[in-house]
Amino acid sequence: MRSTRTALLGLALAVALAGAARAQGDQGDRQLSRLQLMTGTALVFTPDGRVTRRLDVAPDMLGELMKDARPMTAGAILFMRDNTLYATPDRPMQGGTMLSQAIARSPNR
Repeated sequence: MRSTRTALLGLALAVALAGAARAQGDQGDRQLSRLQLMTGTALVFTPDGRVTRRLDVAPDMLGELMKDARPMTAGAILFMRDNTLYATPDRPMQGGTMLSQAIARSPNR
């Protein structure tokens, strides 16, 4: 359960960047957004794929978030399929290419 929450929180960043990536088109290995999470910032993802960003989360609320949180040790990917939000860690695919790199380089549908 905790690993799922950690993956979802980490993948929140990936989903938040998805809109910027779509707007800017294929940029190869370049970062597609200047969005960076700083202390006091939270991204909230709902199961239906809506994303809310809060820039000013109070310290007591951050303390509440920390109760079930774990540090991210690897990148993560959030994606929607059949109206369901999924999370998966970034990982090497067969052949050694990272899943995130393969997605970034894949053509749009």
